Amino acid sequence: MSRTELDEVLAEHILYVVVLPCEGAGTFSLFQGFSINTFSVLNTIQFICTLPTTIGELFRTRDEALRFRSIGLAGYAIVLLEREFSSKFEGGLPFTCFISDHGHV
Repeated sequence: MSRTELDEVLAEHILYVVVLPCEGAGTFSLFQGFSINTFSVLNTIQFICTLPTTIGELFRTRDEALRFRSIGLAGYAIVLLEREFSSKFEGGLPFTCFISDHGHV
């Protein structure tokens, strides 16, 4: 894949940003090293995985979307972001979705 083709594939992705709650920030689990405030957003991450992965997926049939995912041309781009860093976040992609509840942004 050429650099231009790679840029086009990356530019097509939808970036989902999940803002983590302040409670538990900086405290890590003994397993896998995840911050414990990640656990409260697991349902949100599962929900994101039902949404489109790319802009192009909005215009494809379900079967086409599954085929693109299975061959690695589409996948979820999810960023977990601490609230204190949200003002410094630069998405850089054409479509960035911030997901949070009313108390976290």
